[in-house]
Amino acid sequence: MPTPGGPDLLFMTYLDQGHIGTLTDAAGVVWKYYYDADGKRRIKSKTVNGVSSISDNCSYYFYEGEDLICQQDVGALVQDESQYEPKFLLLDHLGSTRAELVFTESGGVFSPVTQEYYDLMPYGEIITPPTTQESVLFTGKPKDIESHLVNFNSRSYCELTCRFLSTDILIAKKEWLTEPQRWNHYSYVQNNPIRYIDPKGEDLVIYTFEAKDLKPEQKQYLKENMAKIQQAICEKFEKAGVKNVIFKDASTLSKQQIDAIQKNAPKGVALLGFANVRTTNKSFQTNILGITASSNNTSLVLLGHLKYGAHNVETMNLRIAEVASHELGHNVGFEAVKWPARLFGIPSEFRSNVMDENQNMPSRIKFFDAESEVNRRIIDELNRLNDNTPK
Repeated sequence: MPTPGGPDLLFMTYLDQGHIGTLTDAAGVVWKYYYDADGKRRIKSKTVNGVSSISDNCSYYFYEGEDLICQQDVGALVQDESQYEPKFLLLDHLGSTRAELVFTESGGVFSPVTQEYYDLMPYGEIITPPTTQESVLFTGKPKDIESHLVNFNSRSYCELTCRFLSTDILIAKKEWLTEPQRWNHYSYVQNNPIRYIDPKGEDLVIYTFEAKDLKPEQKQYLKENMAKIQQAICEKFEKAGVKNVIFKDASTLSKQQIDAIQKNAPKGVALLGFANVRTTNKSFQTNILGITASSNNTSLVLLGHLKYGAHNVETMNLRIAEVASHELGHNVGFEAVKWPARLFGIPSEFRSNVMDENQNMPSRIKFFDAESEVNRRIIDELNRLNDNTPK
C-alpha cells in the first residue's frame, strides 16, 4: 500500500457503499467526504492544522435532482474570485464543457466573450489545463483538485488510466457473456467514450412502440389505456426501490439509436413493444403472453393472447401491466424464479413474485422481490443512472 504523502501517490479509504471516505493527497493533507442516503456527495472537508470540520475549510454541494447546480466553498477551499462569476457553458454532445462564455459591457452594450477553451481527450484528459481551479468539465462531472479524480458520485474515475477506481455495483447479466467489453468492471462505458456517458443518476427509461401486426382496435385500446398501464408498471418498480421510471415513445429515437440499444443494451434503457401475436400455436395453455429477446434487448407483450376471457378493461389492463412488468424484469436482469411451481406445485395465482416463471394468465397484482440479492444489486445500479440513451 502506498505511503501517505509519498511522491505523486494517493492514499484512500472506502466506505461500505464503495465511496471514498478519506483521501490523503501527495502533500500529506487529509480530505474527508460526506454523502447523503442516495450516494451523492454533499460535503468535502480539508484537514487544516490537524482539524477536519464540516463548517470551515470545506465545500458544500447542492443538486437539482441528480445534477450538481452549486458548490459553496468555505475557508481554505475558497477559489479565485473569477470562479464565482456567472458563465455560460458551451457543451458538446456528451455534456462536456468545451468553452466558457461571459458577457462584458462596453458603452451600455453587452457582448459575448469566450473566456476559456477546453480540449479534451476521448476519456476526459484535459489538454493543457488552463487553470488550477476545480472544474466541472468531463460529461458535466466535478473534478477534485486534490486528487485529480472525477466524481461520479457512486464511483471515482481516473481519466489518465481511463478506469474507475472501484468496481461496477452490478456484477453481471447473462446477456453480457457475449460482450467482453462488459467483463471489466472498472472500464468506462464499454471503452466507447465518444458515444456513451456514465451519468450516475436515477432513471430507468422505457421506450414503448407498437408492432406492425397490431389491429386498429388494439391500437385504440392502448391509446385510451396506456397511461393506466404505465402507472401500474411504475408502481411495481417504485415499490421495489427503483426511484424514477420514465416512459418515452420509441418514435423519438433514430434508427441508429435503436440499433445501439438493441446491440449494446445500455444500463437503464429498455424497449417495450406491444404486438398482436407471435406464435401460431392455438392452444391457450401453451400460448406465449410475452417475450424478451436477450439478443436485441427488446420486450414484447402479446395483446392477442391476453384478450382470452377478458370481459372488462380493468382485467385487460391488469394482464398487460403484469406481463409487461415480467418482461421488463427480464430486460433489466431481475432474477427469474422457477423452483416454487416445479418443487411444490404452487398454483401461479397464489404466488406473489411477478418474476415467477410458468405462470398462467395473470389474475392479480404481483410485485418484484426487492430482497433478492441479485435484484438488490440491479436496483442499486438503476438508482445511479440518468437517461443513458445512446446519443
